[in-house]
Amino acid sequence: MTDYQYTRAVSSSYLEAPDDGDQIIFLYTQLMNLPFNKIDSIMQIERSLYKEYNVNPQDRLIIIALLQAQIMQGNFDKAKAFAYQLWDMGQQMNRAEKYLYLNSLLNIGLLEMAAGLLKPHFENLSEDIIKYYPMMLKFATMTGNVNLLDRLITHPNMPYNEDLYKKILQRYKNYNYSEHFKNIQRIILEQVKGKLCVYDYDIVGPVMEELQIYLYISSDKNEIEELNNSINTKLQEYYQKVGIERLSSFSLSLFPIFEHKAMGLD
Repeated sequence: MTDYQYTRAVSSSYLEAPDDGDQIIFLYTQLMNLPFNKIDSIMQIERSLYKEYNVNPQDRLIIIALLQAQIMQGNFDKAKAFAYQLWDMGQQMNRAEKYLYLNSLLNIGLLEMAAGLLKPHFENLSEDIIKYYPMMLKFATMTGNVNLLDRLITHPNMPYNEDLYKKILQRYKNYNYSEHFKNIQRIILEQVKGKLCVYDYDIVGPVMEELQIYLYISSDKNEIEELNNSINTKLQEYYQKVGIERLSSFSLSLFPIFEHKAMGLD
């Protein structure tokens, strides 16, 4: 993968440096710097988080950290439960909490909730694009919204060079694939519903630019092979139904959640 803003959307700038007086930030930082196959270490941190949670069950950052721990263990249902618990507490989050929460919502495919949080920032794009750009771009990519993607990556305030993505979007427009891109993303997410734990993507180039999507699933390799075959079958049925060639500049790979590297939080 090339540009980290696609896959490592959480930056250390969203949290203060951990110190002896902020145990939750310290634990969350430890989690984010662990590969997902370090199960014992993840579970040890999870136990520490539950001790903090039992003392203060309304602490949003503790719940966000527990949500991340469930994602890393492939516990989709528990992750979803923590996501809804935060939602039910209300949306009076500070910027760091909202950003980290959004990243988790997108990773487990809770797009309607993510859309609700992002809506005011899309409406105030000139000011908020700097604050939420990676989350906005990830949401627009997952939903296959070419118009929204175009609006983001051509905005004068956007913080990254997106020339490769611009070329892909232009290719989709030239071949009238914009609506197909949206439908294909929808089909893929429907097939992994209830199993998706991390949605990563990258743009590669410069020759034959391609959007590469990496889905990390709470299943073993045999189940993932079956799921991959099912997705390809659904996509082929769609291409035949609408009478188009297979979508170009696009690839999809599925992996067990335990193969995910550390998300990274410096």
